[in-house]
Amino acid sequence: TGRLLTFEEGTQTLGWGAEVAARAAEALPGVKIRRLGALDFPIGNSKSLEDEILPSQEKLTAAARQLALR
Repeated sequence: TGRLLTFEEGTQTLGWGAEVAARAAEALPGVKIRRLGALDFPIGNSKSLEDEILPSQEKLTAAARQLALR
C-alpha cells in the first residue's frame, strides 16, 4: 500500500517505531509513515492524564484512517 503505521506503548521519540520508520524511509522512497506512541511526557497520576498520554485503540483507529486517506 505504500503506507506504514507503527504503534507502541513507549514514547515516539527514540522508540523502536522511530527506527522502523527510519529504515522504511531509507529503503522505500515515497512511503507514507505515521508513528503512534506515548507522548513525550511523564505519565500523570490520574487515569485521565494517563489516557491522554498513552496510545489507545481510538487513537490507533484515527491514525490508521488518517494514513489511509493520505
